[in-house]
Amino acid sequence: MKKRVPMLVSVLLVGLLFLAACGGGGAPSLVGKWSATDEASGMKVTIEFKADGKLAMGSGDVVLDVGTYKVLSASQVELAMDFMGQQQTQTVNYRLEGNKLIMSDPTDPSSTLELTRE
Repeated sequence: MKKRVPMLVSVLLVGLLFLAACGGGGAPSLVGKWSATDEASGMKVTIEFKADGKLAMGSGDVVLDVGTYKVLSASQVELAMDFMGQQQTQTVNYRLEGNKLIMSDPTDPSSTLELTRE
């Protein structure tokens, strides 16, 4: 996990990331604040999905980047962020398991990030 969390955080920050409430059907919602802590470094990563489709990512209590998200299906979400003045979008896979949100890069399924709802 030591290498995966910083790598995924980097991916997130360059626009390769992370979700709106699923519309209807009683599906679990991604809206809320999610976090993970790298065991080796102790670095805390947070992702907050807001009901209005906005997204905030950070480390600890510091917001590092903001953007928007759109749930495409029950297993994919599109993330859009500005990086160095350019809009970057990325589709990521996700699944909810209780209070866990597991996100992965569709081009590299071994690159995953497991977050817990706060």
